[in-house]
Amino acid sequence: MKSYVINLDRCADRLQDIVEVFKHNNLDFVRVRAVDGKEYAKTLRNWSYLITPPEVGCFYSHIRCFELIAAGDEDYAAIFEDDIILSKSASHFLSSIEWIPGDADIIKIETKDEKKKIKLDEVVNLTDFDFKIGKLKSIHLGTAGYIISKKAASNIINILKKPEIPIDNYLFSGCEGELSNFCVYQIFPALCKQKTDGSIIDVERSEWHSMEVEERRRNKIQIGIGERIIREIKRPLRKYSNRFLNWYFEIHSTHRVGKGWRLTWAPMLLHFSGES
Repeated sequence: MKSYVINLDRCADRLQDIVEVFKHNNLDFVRVRAVDGKEYAKTLRNWSYLITPPEVGCFYSHIRCFELIAAGDEDYAAIFEDDIILSKSASHFLSSIEWIPGDADIIKIETKDEKKKIKLDEVVNLTDFDFKIGKLKSIHLGTAGYIISKKAASNIINILKKPEIPIDNYLFSGCEGELSNFCVYQIFPALCKQKTDGSIIDVERSEWHSMEVEERRRNKIQIGIGERIIREIKRPLRKYSNRFLNWYFEIHSTHRVGKGWRLTWAPMLLHFSGES
């Protein structure tokens, strides 16, 4: 199975680190040049308050991976962001597709919060290893590591033309939406997680909001009363939009539980027989 790693040109240190991570696990990858969200900073104010420039860059970076996978020859490929650590067991799962369920469109192999529990359906054991896999039926955000089929990648690039919400909300919301027909699995314990020093998206998202606050302060005198009212309405909406989306998706997932699913709560631990 081919692996793709998203990396910004201005983050050569991260590229060097991820090369060592993969080499330590006897794995190779193809670097995908990330789309820099800073390119959208000037135009995004007239676009949508639901998404920030770094989230736009992340969206298009993953779309770039989908395009490569859709044009490739393999049935499944893995996508990673460049700030992960891997379980030693990852090399086994990334070297074969025989363990992947036949109806799988996406398999999430990441955990973002080891204290988080998620809802899974149709859980089965994976032979020879102390791992399980089940259909993801609740929200579990994050796009640091997942496997996607060629068919799903082709469908996504035809469906998602413009980001209105972050890419992980599209892929791992566990509810209705543009990708509601996709079959998404979760492997647990997880095979990878992001490092704890903070992602670029998180850092630059905070910087973006700080810049907007400063801009409003500078332009306070020039802004008319009507525009000021609109901006003040947008401010809390922008701040809490992701929280609302997460809550909304979780509520919808909960409602759907009543349709006879046999759900299991799986703790999202990261599996290590040794750390890379």
